[in-house]
Parts: sequence; structure tokens; C-alpha cells
Amino acid sequence: MTRSNRGTASCVVFRSVFVGRHYCAHIDGHIGIQVDGVFAEYAVVDSRTSTVIPEGVSLLAAAPLGCAGRTAWRAVMETGLQPGQWLGIVGSGGGLGHLAVQFATKMGLKVVGIEARDEGLELTREMGADVVVDARKGKDEVVEEVGKAVLGDDGEEVDHNGLFATGGVDATVNLSDADDAAGLACAITKMHGLMVQVAQPLEVKLPFMELILRDVRIKGSLQCSAEESEELLHFVAEHGVKVKMTPFYGLDQVEELEKVVSSGKLQGRAAIIVDPHQLQHEKEIMRHSPWFNAKT
Repeated sequence: MTRSNRGTASCVVFRSVFVGRHYCAHIDGHIGIQVDGVFAEYAVVDSRTSTVIPEGVSLLAAAPLGCAGRTAWRAVMETGLQPGQWLGIVGSGGGLGHLAVQFATKMGLKVVGIEARDEGLELTREMGADVVVDARKGKDEVVEEVGKAVLGDDGEEVDHNGLFATGGVDATVNLSDADDAAGLACAITKMHGLMVQVAQPLEVKLPFMELILRDVRIKGSLQCSAEESEELLHFVAEHGVKVKMTPFYGLDQVEELEKVVSSGKLQGRAAIIVDPHQLQHEKEIMRHSPWFNAKT
């Protein structure tokens, strides 16, 4: 152990992304996706691929931060926006989105959250987005609402169909797998702006009018490096980021967890609690923490 001691709470990251290399061509796969073995009481990992969890962040909160949190964090950071600028988040009320909204607002950004589920819209509002738009209204109305929201900042008018509008958010993060989500993300972004694509549908579909005629740049993003992961965890502890969590007790609940996640009704993320005694001990220590909102 070179970066932590035995018994130190930690979450897994990949050694290949330790110092700026975010992706590695030589890994066998991602733990829990291509590599099995983490729905278990114990798992062995290389200490060099883990990040120490700082005081003030619970194990239950750190579990989704190791995946969803790192993904959302890097996406927001990749926009390069400064306090006061506008960020659009398509899929703002999901497991990644509710974290991205908080990261952005606590960095001083103004956030437009776009969702197509009632549960997601509710969670987006709860997480503090400045503007919340229902994607089910259709692209034209969504573009118009977003344009009106940022009008006071950039002074640009939004035309009827939004295709050639210069107004819009400074950058957008797309977290939705819906077929039209990437196109919508570009449509609400100002001309010459940036769209960060995080969602992973089989095909990313974009109408050329939303992309080429408006000179929108697109950048793909996955997860942050180990160094950035440490920054993320300290940010969560310092700023009281809330991790919306639905706990399941015991490994025999894995199938039930999968059903809930697949239903589309879940708010935030889900986690399996393997050792409730450890969690209860931690709750005694963490009970006054403002972000620890898991109902256990």
C-alpha cells in the first residue's frame, strides 16, 4: 500500500488515468461492467487505482461518486466555463445529471436543466437548477424557453425554429441516450459554443443544421483521472453535494435493484449495502452532515 493504509476507505479509479491519461487501450475492461466480481463482500484492487475518501464523505455517497460522480465531474470541467456563464444539461434529473447540476451551480455556473421524466424534472428543481425545461414540449419550444432564459445575459434574439439562433447556453452536456438528445443539446447551445457528449447510445444522431450551420463544437467525455477524482471528492465534502441514493440491503437484492433501475422511476442512484453494521457505525459519525440524505 503506497497511497493509503489498510482499512482506509477508498473508491476505485484506473491507474491508466492517474496523470492526465483519461483512457487506456490496454485495460481488460471496467470493473463492474466488463470485469465481474464487485457484487461481493470483498473485492481486491490495486491501491494505485483507488482514491482515498476524505472525511465528510460517506461510503454510501462515495459508491456512486466513483462512477456517476466522476463522469459528471469531468463533463462539467471539460466545458471550461467560468462563474456566471450558462451551462445546459440534457438529462439533468438522472443519476449523473443531478450531480452535474450541483457541481455546476456550486462552481458558480447558471444551469438550464432539461428532462423528459416527471421524476427527473422534480429532482432537477430540487438540486437547484436555475431554469428547468420539460423536453416533452418538443425541440422548438425548448429552444425558445432556453433562449429567453439567457436573453438577459447575451442580448441575442432567438428565431422561431432556433436553427440559426445565435443565443443559447455557452455549453451543453448531454447525458441522455434518447435519439434526439444530442441534436437538442446542440440546438440549445449558442453559435460557436460547445457540446460535451457523455451519453452512449449505439449511434449519436445529429441534424446537420444544428451542428454545422451553427458552428457548434462537440467533445466526447467519459471519466476523470485519479487526480481529478481526488479533487471531486474534496469538492463534495467542502460544498455539501447531495448524492440522491436508494439503498438495497444485501446481495440477494441485486435482481430487485436491476428492476428498479430499469424501470425509469429511480431518482438518483442505487446501491447495495453489504455490511449494514458498518453503515450504522458511519451514520453515528456522519449524522449531522448536510448532504447525507440516504433513507436508511
